[in-house]
Amino acid sequence: MPMLNHVICEKRTYQKDLISHQHEYGQFLFPLHGSVEIKVKEQEIKVDSTQILYLPPKLEHHYRSKERNEFLILDVPLQYLPELGSKVDIAFDSQWSAIRHLLLEELHSPFSSSSLMELTRYIISKLPKPIPPSIDYIHQHFKEPIGLETLAAIEHYHPVYYSAWFKKQTGKSLTRYISDLRLTEA
Repeated sequence: MPMLNHVICEKRTYQKDLISHQHEYGQFLFPLHGSVEIKVKEQEIKVDSTQILYLPPKLEHHYRSKERNEFLILDVPLQYLPELGSKVDIAFDSQWSAIRHLLLEELHSPFSSSSLMELTRYIISKLPKPIPPSIDYIHQHFKEPIGLETLAAIEHYHPVYYSAWFKKQTGKSLTRYISDLRLTEA
């Protein structure tokens, strides 16, 4: 797998043969026309004009297209990416349409590297932030008793540090957060 040192933005097409690979960089797929079928783990996704797909580094995926297609692809080196372990489906709305338009403009600009980098930083900032494992655990087990020690162990933190970290992450104490969640879900 070759390392990528700079952002690459280009148009690509996909063939009908099923290809499997992974890469050392993140990849955004912006549909221009047609669709591509992508399989990640056991999930199959048809990427078409209704969505954008982000594939993080080192995520094995299989892809093919049974129709004529063209995609705008943004390959982003590891050093510019947040820690996202799984693929992200993004609904294609007017904001993402504008971003795609700006990327297409960058394809035709001979001096686009700095503006492409700024646009890439903006795109990355629009990705959803990953949910820490302990907060995900709270949402999965909020109907059960949940102990501070259990949550701290999930994050590999000392319980005292975890309490401060949790408040910084959520803006609430652990007990207030769980109480509010239970009230909301009741």
